[in-house]
Amino acid sequence: MNKKILYLLIITLFSFTSNSIAQSGIWEWGREINGPSNEDEIDAVGADAFGNVFISGKFEDSLKISGSPDWVVSNGMADIMLAKYDSLGVLQWTKFYGGTGEDNTFDADCDQAGNVILSGYFQNTITFDTITLTSLGGFDAFIAKISKDGDVIWAKQYGGTGDDGGNEVSIGTNGQIIIGAISLGDFSFESFSFTNPNHALRDSYVISLDSDGNVNWVRTISGLGSCQSKSIAVDRLGNVYAGGDFIGPNYIVDENNVHHNIQSNGQRDAYLTSWDSTGNLRWFKTWGGSGNDMCKGLATTDDLSVYAAGPFFQTVNFDTIQIVGDATEDFYFWKLDTDGNSQWVRHLYSPDDILYGGEIVNDGKGGVVMGIGLTDTLYMQDGNDFTAFPLPNDMGNYYPFILQYDKQGNISFTKFSDNNSGNGTFGEIARSGNRIFLDVILYGSLTFNNTISSMGATDKDAGVVSIVLPNSTASVEESKLSDLKIFPNPTTEILYIQLPLNNFKVAIYSLQGQLLVTEENTKMINCATLPMGTYLIKVITPNTIYSKLFIKE
Repeated sequence: MNKKILYLLIITLFSFTSNSIAQSGIWEWGREINGPSNEDEIDAVGADAFGNVFISGKFEDSLKISGSPDWVVSNGMADIMLAKYDSLGVLQWTKFYGGTGEDNTFDADCDQAGNVILSGYFQNTITFDTITLTSLGGFDAFIAKISKDGDVIWAKQYGGTGDDGGNEVSIGTNGQIIIGAISLGDFSFESFSFTNPNHALRDSYVISLDSDGNVNWVRTISGLGSCQSKSIAVDRLGNVYAGGDFIGPNYIVDENNVHHNIQSNGQRDAYLTSWDSTGNLRWFKTWGGSGNDMCKGLATTDDLSVYAAGPFFQTVNFDTIQIVGDATEDFYFWKLDTDGNSQWVRHLYSPDDILYGGEIVNDGKGGVVMGIGLTDTLYMQDGNDFTAFPLPNDMGNYYPFILQYDKQGNISFTKFSDNNSGNGTFGEIARSGNRIFLDVILYGSLTFNNTISSMGATDKDAGVVSIVLPNSTASVEESKLSDLKIFPNPTTEILYIQLPLNNFKVAIYSLQGQLLVTEENTKMINCATLPMGTYLIKVITPNTIYSKLFIKE
């Protein structure tokens, strides 16, 4: 048969194949971390602009990371693991940091150069490559910058003689690093020092650093009550949003040392503060009822909207919008404009508590995405009505579930894991283009295209999963295939790529979806070892995946 006719037939066949590599709305891959203890956790997920994902957390005893042939052993109690996967789920490298005490990472974010920032705490001492940090007492907080190749650029500690921790971190477009931290005692970071009026309870801090780790400014929420930082976001103008929960009498301290009093209504209430890029207080809000309420997740969008999400109990007023819950823990999504004016609120509830979730990320189109865990049917508010999402008929007891609202507050996408023969919940979340990464707490086996498993049915392990959002403006754009040129086609050895970009990844697949070749930033691919046949080449850029078929003779 004529090769050109054969090639056209293959293209036609492939266009109707249901298992193409980057279909939207389906799970792409999952990777697990396993160990014999129940302290294996992924508590931080960050993604760069090119689809790479960084996962970090803690482990005790020993650990095996999917894609690595080696087991590693902790230095003392809990140590920190850091792993980088590319957009195809291929492990790039692993790093481990720790000392004799307990250490952990609680959040991660990536800058425009692909470096990753880690925020967490450590006990006694911790070593990041050649940099050793020593605690002033109890647990201290740390912030560390790691290059895209896994080298430590800098690492810093902060805190006091009490227990301190670095929680959320977010990076602005100008490289500004924003940290949310807590302290049980007096607190200092470089030249900034604060006194906790009640050493038995926590204070909360918002910290701005430049890209070299130098402190720009620090703001606090303090008082005789307790306050916890739980969420951080930065918009494209550099405005900072910081949220969490508090109980009792507290105050927000602005740039002029003016105290703005806040008081909880019942148990823990939620708060949200907004600061400009230089640390001036723009506005703040609190909300809550008789139970525990929290601002657990924050996300900003290109149109300068801000989303807040978290749990609430019974009846809560979001400015003039009242949501009536029940005796279980419900969830809310609240959309505000940049000046703090309410746009809409959506209510999520279940006959049983929503187990886990609250971390959110913008979807790149003005909407918002969250992963949670369920033990019963979920009811999601969709406009003025509610839509029910019953659990699949699997054997597990609780289920990981991803959901998406568009910018008008309509449900735009939901999905459970492919099947459950074990149990799992989602927590941390990050986005790169149209791709969402979530960490999953794992007991037994779950399927996300491929199956990931804990060491035993009752052992707690962790994993990271990838999904491509449907109908995304940043999804695979087949209409742009003309931008990608490959030659010669057919080829006998070298395949050349012509594309007006210099920062990209290349992947070659069989027509059955098996990954065969990966390269980075090269426009000359050696195909000499490939058997004769037809293959799919994908060129992956920050916003688009270009795909073409070629023949190897």
